[in-house]
Amino acid sequence: MIGQRSVMAHELSEVWTVLMVSNFAETRRSPYRGILNNQFEEFREVSMSQTWHPVASLTGVSEDVLVLVGEACSDPLIPNALANLAATSRQTLSTLRPKLKELREFRSELQVLCSEHRRGIITLSSLVEAKALILVKGHRCRILGRLLQRRALPCLEKLHLDSSQVNDQGVVALVRHVTKGSLPNLTSLLLGDNQIGEGGMRTLSGVVAEGSIARLKWLALNNNRIGDAGMVAFVGAIVNGALPALERVYLSSNQISDEGTISFTSAVASGRSMVKLKRLYLGQNQIGDKGMRALSSALAGGALPALLALGIDGNPGRIELVTAACEAREVWT
Repeated sequence: MIGQRSVMAHELSEVWTVLMVSNFAETRRSPYRGILNNQFEEFREVSMSQTWHPVASLTGVSEDVLVLVGEACSDPLIPNALANLAATSRQTLSTLRPKLKELREFRSELQVLCSEHRRGIITLSSLVEAKALILVKGHRCRILGRLLQRRALPCLEKLHLDSSQVNDQGVVALVRHVTKGSLPNLTSLLLGDNQIGEGGMRTLSGVVAEGSIARLKWLALNNNRIGDAGMVAFVGAIVNGALPALERVYLSSNQISDEGTISFTSAVASGRSMVKLKRLYLGQNQIGDKGMRALSSALAGGALPALLALGIDGNPGRIELVTAACEAREVWT
C-alpha cells in the first residue's frame, strides 16, 4: 500500500472517509472497495520485501481513518504489514501502538491454539494452509472466529470441535463473522458432545441459510441440547436447498420431539432439500408416534432419495411405524 504506485495521502483519506460515513457492510459493493483492496495487496507485497522503505507519508490522515487502515492490516499471519505501516511516521506509530499490542497478543493466543491441535503439527506459518483443525478446548472459538472474520483459513476442509465444551456463546463467537468465502472448502463440521442449545443452533442455521458453508458434507451435532426450536431454525435454513452437498447429519441424543421432526420431514418432502443425504441419525431424542409417522410418510413419498441409513432407536415412538417405508427403500435402521 505504501509503495511507489500507491495513492496520495489525501486520496487514501478520501477512500477511508467514504468507508467511515457509510454502512461498513455496504462497502463491499462500493467502487472504493476494489481500489482499497488493490492498495492493501500492494502494501502486503512491499511489506514482505527485505528492501522495503517507507516512501510515503500519511500526514493529514485523521487518527480515526488511520485506525481503520491499521485494522485492515492487522493480519496475525502477516504481522509485518501492520508493523511496516506503523513505521511510516511517529504519528502513525503512536496511533497504531494499541493495534500492535493487540496483534502481538492475538498471535500469542494463536500459538497456544496451534499447540493444542490434536492431530499432527500446526504452526502459525502453516495455519493458512491447514486443511484440518481438530481442537479440544471450546473456549478457543473466539480466536477461531477472529481468524474466520479475516478469511485466514481458506484451505480448511475439516473443523472438529467435538467434546470441547462448546456452548451457545462459543458457537456465536465461532460463526458470527462467517460469510461466503470465509470457509470455501469446508466439508466436515463436527460439534458433537458439547453444550449447544437452541441459541447456538439458530446462529448456525443463519450461516447455513446464507450459503456460507455450502460444500459441507458432514455435520455432527449429536449429544447436545438442541430441541424443537433449534430444529425448526435448521429446517428454515435448508428448506430452499441450502447445504446441497450434505451426506451425513448426526442429531442423536438431543431433545428433538414430534414438532421438530414433523418440521424436518415437511422440508425434505419438497424434494429440494437434502437430496444427497445418505445418513441421518435421530436416535435418543423425544420423537413420538406422530414424528415416526411423519418420517414414514416422507420416505414413502420419495424424500431423501440418497438415504442409506436412518438411526431412530431410543425414542419413545414406535420404530415399526417407519420400518416398512425403510425396508421398501432398502434403508438401514
